Amino acid sequence: MLHKLRFVIAGLVIILINQAVSFAVSASVPDSFRPSGSTRYAVASASDTVPTSSLTFVNIPNLSQSITIPSGKQGDVFVSFCSQLNVNLPSVFVYARALVGSSQASPGSMTLDGATYPSTQTRCATFYKLNVAEGTKTVRMQWAISNAAAAVFAYQRSMLVTVNIHN
Repeated sequence: MLHKLRFVIAGLVIILINQAVSFAVSASVPDSFRPSGSTRYAVASASDTVPTSSLTFVNIPNLSQSITIPSGKQGDVFVSFCSQLNVNLPSVFVYARALVGSSQASPGSMTLDGATYPSTQTRCATFYKLNVAEGTKTVRMQWAISNAAAAVFAYQRSMLVTVNIHN
């Protein structure tokens, strides 16, 4: 009888060890690995030329989208932004940031450089905001520049918003 129970006990020990290892691995998963959920996308893009000479953040024209996170859920929002940029003076920087509702997404503002006119350079930046509460939010891109005497022009700009909706 004990000989037959030996296999059952060995099987239970293997299961318990497997569960312990699984728990240890899941406890060590960094916060950057979010719970899986349903994914939604929103895209905004424009090909007209828009300038700015603002030293404070202003909306980039035609780069906003509304997203809705269902009641009782949260969403991890990821924003990818790309644009062809040029500046009319050398050594001028463009600052870009994403807003989710009225909150700034991480990592805050990004510094992008543009080619001096007549050249352009494509620059991209990625932003995120985790655990956004339920409701409808507007996601928008904003920009500012480092020198008020300059102007920055954006061409072929786009924004991709990805939302992972989870509990």
